[in-house]
Amino acid sequence: MVKGKPWTISVEPSGQCNLQCPECPVGAAVLNRKGGFMTTELFQKTVQQAGESLFYINFFFQGEPTLNPHLSEMIKIATQNRIYSNMSTNGHLLTPERSRTLVQSGLSRVIVSIDGLTDETYAMYRRGGSLSKAEAGIRNLLVARKSLKSKTPFVTVQFLVFRHNEHEIPLLKNWVKKINADQLEIKTAQFNDYGDGSIKPPVNSKYSRYTLADDDSLQHKGRMYNHCFKQWGGMVVSWDGQSAPCCYDKNLDYSAGNIKNVSFNGIWDSDKMNDFRKQIMTSRKAIDMCRNCPEGRNSLL
Repeated sequence: MVKGKPWTISVEPSGQCNLQCPECPVGAAVLNRKGGFMTTELFQKTVQQAGESLFYINFFFQGEPTLNPHLSEMIKIATQNRIYSNMSTNGHLLTPERSRTLVQSGLSRVIVSIDGLTDETYAMYRRGGSLSKAEAGIRNLLVARKSLKSKTPFVTVQFLVFRHNEHEIPLLKNWVKKINADQLEIKTAQFNDYGDGSIKPPVNSKYSRYTLADDDSLQHKGRMYNHCFKQWGGMVVSWDGQSAPCCYDKNLDYSAGNIKNVSFNGIWDSDKMNDFRKQIMTSRKAIDMCRNCPEGRNSLL
């Protein structure tokens, strides 16, 4: 039994995406559930039932959040409840009008993925996307923030490192400075069994969470331990209300219920959630999704 309540949740505004990134289950079209948009009513119910302990919300899970036409309304609800809001996006739908409504909603932070500094390197992973559109989205957001005299959202440029773009890392700081974003975040990439093999981990092991085994398979760095802080402080809610213990449960295989017909606290304190936590503490490596997760390992990524 967990005595405390979650301080953070990740919600899925959209289970759909406008790009086809090959290492993403939505982009690769391998997700075993349909996509859709979370309603404002469902989001409000989730926030209300989560209670006063909640002070941080991630507006992303699978899919592209800005596809949801009611995204700004949901962020505004978070703002009204004094909850920090963080959104991750590919930036393509950050038009001047959409950027303005997001700033007005009180969005605290936005992460825009820029995984290549040329059209060629960008499109290798962000398939169907355009570097110029993503860059324009960042500029639109910054213009809206300035015109509305707002201090938020804090704008982070995120760069996933692959073999085809690692040579651009020395250029990143100047690029981010030129565009006037607030922060650069260089991130290691996750690789999955369903990838088509066209995207490779970087040569520089500093920017990879894997090592290459003798059979050419990728092995996670570090030893896995039986612990994970996420199960005691957070939860995920999909676009249609289904729960998940963490963001690695992409197909909701470990869901303990749906917020539409089970209370938030009922899910959080359920036998299924507690059994999952016990397994984390006793045999985490037996959980398939945990074997490809960097949390709870003795390596710094």
